[in-house]
Amino acid sequence: LRRKDDEKIKVEIPLKHNTLLVMKGELQHFWKHAVPKEKKIKKHRINLTFRVIKN
Repeated sequence: LRRKDDEKIKVEIPLKHNTLLVMKGELQHFWKHAVPKEKKIKKHRINLTFRVIKN
């Protein structure tokens, strides 16, 4: 994760197999995330994004 207002501030959260990270509240508001690119595919993975859109 990187702070949106200062990308020099970085936190790594290693996730184990079959782990879910839920981003909401202040975590969602102040931090951005990315899944690092890999040169070779070692194992398959599935990324899911759920969004709530309010009018």
